[in-house]
Amino acid sequence: MTLTDIEKFLKMTRRRGGRVLAILNKLHPNFQTYMNSEIGQGLLKRDIERTDELLMKIWDETSTEQERAEFRVLKVRLEEIISQLELYLANVKMIKQAVG
Repeated sequence: MTLTDIEKFLKMTRRRGGRVLAILNKLHPNFQTYMNSEIGQGLLKRDIERTDELLMKIWDETSTEQERAEFRVLKVRLEEIISQLELYLANVKMIKQAVG
């Protein structure tokens, strides 16, 4: 996406476009951190793997209260990351479609 694409999008959408770009600006650092850096990818992978381990312990009824609490924290964090990434990608797609 280029500066020209963004300008074209803003002209077409006016205030709504400004809100979409504000959301993208807010989410962009998170997106870049998780998707384009080795550290972010590693952290995300570790969280997913740990969530899987904890889920198996919960399923087998061998988890401790601390592990169940850790699972809940990881689950919320992963849901937030996924939600932010989905919103970011949806807005990028909308801008690209609008500028054609």
